[in-house]
Amino acid sequence: MTQLKNMHPQASLRGGVVLKTMVLSLIAFFLCTDSFAQQYVEGEFIGGQGMEILVGEHFGDNSRIIDTITPDDTGRFQYQLDSTAEKGLYRFYLNDRLWLDFILGFEDLRFQTVAAAPEQSLIVFEGKQNEALYDFYRMIDAEADAKTVLLAFVMDYPNKDKAMKTVKKQLKKIVKKEQNFLKKLEGNQADAFVTDYLTFLYKQSWENYVSNQQTQKSRTFRNRDWNNPALLNSNAYAKGIIDYLMLYANSDAGQEKQEALFRMAIDSLFSFIPPETKVYDYTALYLMEGFEQYEMESVIMHVVKNYSQNCSQTVAKLSNRIEFYRHFYNGAEIPDFVLSRQNSEEIRFYELVEGVTLLVFWTTDCPHCAQMNGALKEMYPEFYQKGVKIVSVSLDEDFGELSRYLKQTNLPWPVYADGEGWESPIVETFHLYATPTMFLVNENYRLLGKPMNLNQLVFLLNQIQ
Repeated sequence: MTQLKNMHPQASLRGGVVLKTMVLSLIAFFLCTDSFAQQYVEGEFIGGQGMEILVGEHFGDNSRIIDTITPDDTGRFQYQLDSTAEKGLYRFYLNDRLWLDFILGFEDLRFQTVAAAPEQSLIVFEGKQNEALYDFYRMIDAEADAKTVLLAFVMDYPNKDKAMKTVKKQLKKIVKKEQNFLKKLEGNQADAFVTDYLTFLYKQSWENYVSNQQTQKSRTFRNRDWNNPALLNSNAYAKGIIDYLMLYANSDAGQEKQEALFRMAIDSLFSFIPPETKVYDYTALYLMEGFEQYEMESVIMHVVKNYSQNCSQTVAKLSNRIEFYRHFYNGAEIPDFVLSRQNSEEIRFYELVEGVTLLVFWTTDCPHCAQMNGALKEMYPEFYQKGVKIVSVSLDEDFGELSRYLKQTNLPWPVYADGEGWESPIVETFHLYATPTMFLVNENYRLLGKPMNLNQLVFLLNQIQ
């Protein structure tokens, strides 16, 4: 689970001489500049001279880097979102620990902040949606600790406790303040992205908020707008899905029982997401990607069998992933196929299988593939002693680049490639949608597992040997 945003309590520059200096300097800066085109970003990161800021767009828990910003020697920069980019929530990464989320594509944005503590020191000079976003963030952050303690008391102590009335009164005051903010936002910016975003994540009744009943809490999610394509370019639906699944999480349940609970959660979740919509498609893909990380194959197959067929706007990535799971479940027979070594010798996969065989698909331009190859090379002597064979298939098109890579890495197992890249028939045969992809196969060409990393691979090998 990822947090909505990152807080940095170690610094606060609101008020005092520093803040006055910041305001005056930025006002002077803006007065000396001309007005800019619509949907323009102009900002200043004090102390951010020479840094490189990465711009990422949100897709669920992932953020794809789309651009780079380099402030000048004063820490100032100008930026305009590409005309082909979707409007929505974007993230400005200062480093892997510090970032700011901004709503882009709807309005001009002008701001100033301190690079060492970007959120605490942020001043939005122009951009009503972003101003509202951070006004809300600051409000909930100010009450976060008290809210956590009060809510824990309400949930853990009996309702007849003498202090319960006082605790609930204090907690209700905090919650009411949040809900009043959202109600006012709906009145002032009814059609704005920031309103849709914040109300989806935070709007709820007092009864649902303090309830510890699963059925009662689920009403909050049912009342949300699960058919708003604009929110797809944000983390709203991802957080909503995770929060809903957590209603069904049970730390005392074993793997089998927990998977059954998650299947129930998925059935309930899809009951209020309109079918044949982009959000429905997104949810199916997000669930498959998420449960893939935890190797909960029964949950993944539940999504594939019951909900993927309703995806009317399915993109190729989702289609390939669905077919991947339909065909390659544990115990399924791996298809035979022809391998070639850079357009020279050809051999069939079945001829290479000896005992337990690890089939790996990868590319030279994939960072995770490089990490995987390095880890496999380190573990190879142990694999070799245990009789585990590696069959490596590169999806590269450039044989020259592949040859340079192999010369540098000196992998101790043969690498095959037909030079057709993602247009190779192998991609269609195995319904590949990402690299690296690994299959662990036995001597009868049956699938033993699809490890996503070295730890999972070692675990599988220990289970079968």
